[in-house]
Amino acid sequence: MIRLFKYPKPNAHRMSKSYRTRTVITQTSVNDLPQLIAELEQETESEIDLYNQINHGDDILSNTFDGKRVVWLEGDIANNDSSHLDATFRQLYLADRYNGEDVLDAYSQLAYPVKFMSPVDRKKFIYARPKHGMRLPSGSPITTFGNSNKSDEIGLAHAFYGGDFATCAELVGTEVTTKTGGIEDVSFLSKIFFRSTEEESCEQPHKLRAILDLASVLRKFGHIVGDAPGRSKVPVCDRIVKATQEVVAGYIGEPDYLLMRVLRSKFNKDPVRTALEKGIKTIFNSDKISIIRRLVCNDRYTEKDLNEIDYGIIRHYYGKSELDIGSAEYLRCVNDTYRSADYGDVITSRFVDRTMAMRYGMSPCTCEE
Repeated sequence: MIRLFKYPKPNAHRMSKSYRTRTVITQTSVNDLPQLIAELEQETESEIDLYNQINHGDDILSNTFDGKRVVWLEGDIANNDSSHLDATFRQLYLADRYNGEDVLDAYSQLAYPVKFMSPVDRKKFIYARPKHGMRLPSGSPITTFGNSNKSDEIGLAHAFYGGDFATCAELVGTEVTTKTGGIEDVSFLSKIFFRSTEEESCEQPHKLRAILDLASVLRKFGHIVGDAPGRSKVPVCDRIVKATQEVVAGYIGEPDYLLMRVLRSKFNKDPVRTALEKGIKTIFNSDKISIIRRLVCNDRYTEKDLNEIDYGIIRHYYGKSELDIGSAEYLRCVNDTYRSADYGDVITSRFVDRTMAMRYGMSPCTCEE
């Protein structure tokens, strides 16, 4: 479902561009998003005096035509839950009250008491009433609605005044993080995009495709704070390996790029590899296993093993100017993961640092070599 608005140009201040916004509710998969974004790109190319935006809650993706090409802008509202207060919703209601009773009902829910029932005794319950008018608790299903309205306000301010996106967001009392460039440089709903050149896409040259942002994949691995999931009688190392296997199995819908292929081969119990490791364990003690595994499994992936998805990943994180550096660091991450990535191993990777810094603003942790 897509919610579509077209705001008229006001008499008080002429917009720098016509403004069109859509709230994406269901078209969020890696198959649906590229089609939607391709449509937006065609609209902007055919109607150059247009500011086009889509959003899903606090995630914003907009584009304009700069005279030569379509420029994309990625925006993300910072600390959005802290702005869910009464004054914000009263302003939004004043702007939306002409859209029908459904909007009024949605806002009214924010002022209603919330009933909490005992999971043990259904006859026992309490009511929690908002203390200061309308308030949206973090995690409420109405969060997307409230954030989408805020995203509309930011886009409308940018269409009015142009210039820096973050500055326009400040005009409506919101802080955002932004990134601009081609569609290959931005992300939306934790998806990154690249243009396919495979033969099956020849009917649509440079067809747009999407995959899950690698930072969202890699963040699932690493340190565990507190106890590992599973039964306490099972050794911690076995519990962590099992948890990692379940994480990798959860990415069943991801395409076959090199890093995902390596993770699947390591944690989905490839029969040949498992038999090999069992044979090693019968000869050597546990301290020697990792050393022998590195000697036996000395295959090294090279640039010829990269497919167009891998190059799309590298293009997103390193840009056009650093493709060679990106390919080398990506391959090093793949090979280090292939040779180790077991319980107790520490892998330092400049590629992982780059993905985490770009997606989450995390500082690099690898040591200088």
